[in-house]
Amino acid sequence: MNIKPSNPIVAIPMLVGLSLITALVLFGLLDSSGFVENKYFEFGGAAAGFIVTITMLHRWYSNMVKADVDKLRKENENLKNTLQTINVPPFSKPDGYIPFIDHEHSMLFCYPEIWKKQPIALNIQSMFSENPNKLTPGDKVPGRFVLAVSSPGQKSYSLKEVEISTTQLGIPVEEVNSKLGVEISEKTENLQVPMEVLLEIFGASGSSKTEKIYDMNYQMFKSISDEEPYREYILVNGIKSLLIETKLQMGQIEPLVQIIVITYIEAADLIYSFIFSDNLSDRDKADMMRKQIISTVQFWNNEPQQAQAA
Repeated sequence: MNIKPSNPIVAIPMLVGLSLITALVLFGLLDSSGFVENKYFEFGGAAAGFIVTITMLHRWYSNMVKADVDKLRKENENLKNTLQTINVPPFSKPDGYIPFIDHEHSMLFCYPEIWKKQPIALNIQSMFSENPNKLTPGDKVPGRFVLAVSSPGQKSYSLKEVEISTTQLGIPVEEVNSKLGVEISEKTENLQVPMEVLLEIFGASGSSKTEKIYDMNYQMFKSISDEEPYREYILVNGIKSLLIETKLQMGQIEPLVQIIVITYIEAADLIYSFIFSDNLSDRDKADMMRKQIISTVQFWNNEPQQAQAA
């Protein structure tokens, strides 16, 4: 029968038994001449030998328990890593990047390991930014990347935001009030309006829900941009997605560039928004980061519709 010494029920009697045997040998059979002392006590002869022996046994047991604990922690860490990979498709990680796996929304991507993750509440999953202490000389604005996940029904805008956007787009406020069934005022400006309700108000064009959602987002960004936003369709993990690039002054000396990639998966009814921002002089760096991160994105468990970029 195999006995595990690390089991306290077995180990304690063993220690006591070994101590008694040691004491019998030291006191009864040997004439020990050792000497042990500190500020509380002093022992000589066989008693000193007993103290030394029991101390050695205690250290042996402590080291043995520590080794078992370290082994258990390692096994738990391996199990945790194994569980995290369940249902995650195979993926390649670029050098210098770290995987970010969102099990709740069945997607993953990789981001630079020198960036730091900053979790945010609401529908924004996380924000990542360059380390301010490791920026290149002359660069005073850290690049940022934000991931937001929501559904058309959950994603909403305040009436104040709707008023600003529709005014910029030249949509009469009376028309907006009529379609919403509520008058925009200081008392109602914080009321939330689902995106699906705004598709008609903004005149979102397209033959499918996906196209309308993409056009709706373009119209929203167009209303707040300093100039006509650039847009094109790209593929994200094989899914037709909208890329929008805008410039915003926002009171800064140098304009802020935003590159937004929006992917709508109809089967899951989820909108993934990947938002990259940096100062204008670092526009190419932000776009390169966008290409690298988007190339690592994967969706799974939602049977996404596969489409070709138009």
